[in-house]
Amino acid sequence: MSSQNIVKSKLTSQDYGKWSTITQENIAPNGKWISYKLVYDLKKDSMFVKNTSTMKQYCFPQANSIVFSENNQWFIVNQKKTVLLQNTSTDEHKRIDSVIKADFIVDGKFLVLLLDSIQTQDLLILDLKNKSDYKIRNIKEAVISPDKKNIVYITHNNAIHLFVTSKGNTGRTLLEPASATRKNIIWNDEGTAITLLEEDLLNTDYKIYFIKGILGKEEIHCLNPINRQTSTGRQKVLYNPSFTPLQIAPDDKRIFFYTASDEESREPKQGVEVWNTANKLEYQRELVEGKSNSRPKLTV
Repeated sequence: MSSQNIVKSKLTSQDYGKWSTITQENIAPNGKWISYKLVYDLKKDSMFVKNTSTMKQYCFPQANSIVFSENNQWFIVNQKKTVLLQNTSTDEHKRIDSVIKADFIVDGKFLVLLLDSIQTQDLLILDLKNKSDYKIRNIKEAVISPDKKNIVYITHNNAIHLFVTSKGNTGRTLLEPASATRKNIIWNDEGTAITLLEEDLLNTDYKIYFIKGILGKEEIHCLNPINRQTSTGRQKVLYNPSFTPLQIAPDDKRIFFYTASDEESREPKQGVEVWNTANKLEYQRELVEGKSNSRPKLTV
């Protein structure tokens, strides 16, 4: 039996910058590529893409995230407002600037990018299979269907359009242009229907549009604010960009949204405190949360 002395390397201050932490691990659908990020204390962070068999590696300093396509042929690297599109089989790559967000659709056959264009936005759709692209200028909003096959977008003049990837064109118009602002497109789970809001400036309220069968013969339904009279007064539709105010029921027969009454603000009254036992909330809690009939309610 033999042994040997192992001389350990002496750690110096120059070695500190070599230390890193691995984060954002990801793997391609076929398992042949992985991505990860190395976070350093003393130098710039970097993201890496590596082939699990050949060990071929790409390095992207200061990248934010990496996404693989469903067909394993491409990946995108997000670097601030720039996206780098890279082919996994060749060194073919493409750089796109002024990108707000990007996503693969139709099993990685298309790359959809929302571009910042000074005071507006453009929608760029790259057909990665046929090496062609479609650019739709001056849009306000674009939402991909849950099955990642089609796109509904709102133009600068508030028209609603459908882009059908299988046809390779801008599809058709679902709603004609309007002076009122339209926003907040929500798809159903099957990708066959949408709902959205339209501002009613006269009543400081929103109309709700529900469009069914958008891939065939569509049905358009509209809930108008003037028709929303209840026993407690007119109920206004609420909109808050921090949460989803609309939801389509699984049977496509109902829309859920939040409303609130037209009741005046709930400023605390000066003078004597009246603690009414008939109130649903105690006096102090009612001052904070408001009366029960004026708080937001889930509506169908």
